[in-house]
Amino acid sequence: MKRLIPFITLTFLRLFTITACTTSDDDNTDNESNELTISDLTLSMTENPENSNNIGTIEASSDNGPLSFTILSQTPNGSIEINASTGELLVTDNTNFEYQINPIISATIQVSDSINSENALLTINLTERTKIYVGDIILETQEDVNNFGSERYTEITGYLIIGGLEGGDITDLSPLLGLNYINNYLVISFNEHLTNLDGLKPIIDIKIFIEIHHNTSLSNINGLRNLNNVGNPNFLSSGSIYVGFNPELQNIDGLLGLREGSNFIHIADNPSLENIDGLSNIERVEGLVVWNNDLITHIDGLSNTTFITNEITFKNNDILNDFCGLQTFLSNNDYTGIYDVELNEYNPSQEQIINGECSLF
Repeated sequence: MKRLIPFITLTFLRLFTITACTTSDDDNTDNESNELTISDLTLSMTENPENSNNIGTIEASSDNGPLSFTILSQTPNGSIEINASTGELLVTDNTNFEYQINPIISATIQVSDSINSENALLTINLTERTKIYVGDIILETQEDVNNFGSERYTEITGYLIIGGLEGGDITDLSPLLGLNYINNYLVISFNEHLTNLDGLKPIIDIKIFIEIHHNTSLSNINGLRNLNNVGNPNFLSSGSIYVGFNPELQNIDGLLGLREGSNFIHIADNPSLENIDGLSNIERVEGLVVWNNDLITHIDGLSNTTFITNEITFKNNDILNDFCGLQTFLSNNDYTGIYDVELNEYNPSQEQIINGECSLF
């Protein structure tokens, strides 16, 4: 009997050890089966969808409970959103779905279960939509804008005038989203309630000239930021830009996409305009006129300008005291065109600017 106790104890320990190992192996097998799978998704769709449109679903599966979907990154930012539980993809900013601006929209999607996380790449290839309006169009009311916009034109063969009536009720240009080309001129004028030009974001080319004037509430022209050309070398007088009599306009940064103005740029009577930095990427222009802008203090936006042929005029800009933005151009060129600088806070001659006396302070 004295030998029985150790034998039984040893047998019990062996059994316990074997059972423990078997349980552990089963757990590992279960973990290996808890797989999360997700597939990359590539979509093709026509540009200019409506916001909230369902454009597809990220497919994923797991053996370990419900899934959670998250957008880690997207280009352009803010274009889409995803249903966190179903993976459905929705349009959130249809202004980004422009073939000429963003032919491809991409995103990285993360899918998680209670154990694992995996990423998938979403690629949306846009296809161009074409619908041409033959002729000229004048939009004087918000109803006009809405009705014309409902046709979803991408090109106008003539001119486009927005506004033109004193006391007009136009407030929103978003119905015009999708318009890319204007084959004559664009005029935006006499709009009392229009605060921005965001609905014109898709416009990339205006063949003749652009005028933005007498818009009482207009605070910015950022809606033109994708505009990369104004003018046509086949038209001698084309390429002019006029921005004037917009009392709330604070900047002209919407012109940053322009590289060349083939004619005149005229910036006048914008009492809230703080600078002309929106001209920073323009390298060549025939003439530049800036007058009666009460808050402009410098013209650094002209630092990259390498060619001005006919006219440089700065007049009646009450606190304009820094002309160093012209120093590089005047130093590198024998400029013989009109030079009219007067009635500003500082009025240097060409020689003073070249010699470094380009600023009052």
